[in-house]
Amino acid sequence: MPKVSVIVPVYNVEEYLEECLDSIINQTLKDIEIICVNDGSTDGSKTILETYQKKDPRIKIITKENGGLGMARNVGMKEAQGDYLGFVDSDDWIDVKMFEVLYDLAKKFDTDITLCNLQVFNQVTGLFSQPEWFQLPINSNYEGLCFSWEEIIEVGFEIFPGSVNKIYKQDFLLKNSLEFPTNIYYEDVLFTFSCLIAARKINFTRNPFYTYRYFRAGAITMDKGKKQFDIFIVLEQLQITIEKYGKFGLLKDVFYVFKFSQLMVHFADIHKNHKREFWSRILIEYDKINRENKSLVINQNHQLKIGLKYGLSFLKGYKYFKIIKSFFSRYIIVGKSKTILKKLLNKK
Repeated sequence: MPKVSVIVPVYNVEEYLEECLDSIINQTLKDIEIICVNDGSTDGSKTILETYQKKDPRIKIITKENGGLGMARNVGMKEAQGDYLGFVDSDDWIDVKMFEVLYDLAKKFDTDITLCNLQVFNQVTGLFSQPEWFQLPINSNYEGLCFSWEEIIEVGFEIFPGSVNKIYKQDFLLKNSLEFPTNIYYEDVLFTFSCLIAARKINFTRNPFYTYRYFRAGAITMDKGKKQFDIFIVLEQLQITIEKYGKFGLLKDVFYVFKFSQLMVHFADIHKNHKREFWSRILIEYDKINRENKSLVINQNHQLKIGLKYGLSFLKGYKYFKIIKSFFSRYIIVGKSKTILKKLLNKK
């Protein structure tokens, strides 16, 4: 049994694929298998995969019809034989020590999930950065220890919602029937937080081992169209998952802050032709939260800072500010969140 199965979904990334594969085959942890799922590529990606497979027998190629990122990852997961599973997107790359460090940490504490930080490579400017929202928000007191979601409840939803900077124990995933949703955008959000909520033991390193390529033409994250509406489905399914694990009462406050902040981010991103419809959907969610909750304690600053500041910067009409002020005026705002809201919502 390999120590780690590395799953790489591949779709039309011939320009970046070699850099990705080089970073994986040169890992200092040698006992790995590399499962490349060719998701119906129409460019030279398949040829590149076959060339690398001849050089490295650890590479296994699965070719299928295009079905999307979630389905490709699920196919890879079904073939995986490793003790732990990791995911690398085929237009990104990783530090050569990533899987050795994460695996050693995972085995030391017998964790379900082990995480690392990320850095961002801007494809347009050629610059590297480590934005706040890509960094682990977990208190340094937990560094070198393991913990559960309940122990980091105030910052749990601030963890980067991508699957790629983590490794997952295979037995944990199977026991909890955890896999990616298919035929939907933002599948990472549902998978990642479902895993974190179900996990008994989590630990991390702050090393930015994963490099996330941003502003690549054709990337899913660059789509500003109707698929942005999938975030409503994902957030609804996430609430159902939290309820399934019997943790909604505990997580309700932080989940609603996360939900509203996520909707604001996507409202900011979506094309102007869809903003009115998207805003109407936000109002429906706003009314639903208000009906279900007479009190809500908000004591988070990171989600508010990212979601609201980013979203508000794109709001042009006073009616939007009125709704947001009304939403937060109903709830108890404490700590740094109160200061952030005051600054943001008092802007004209």
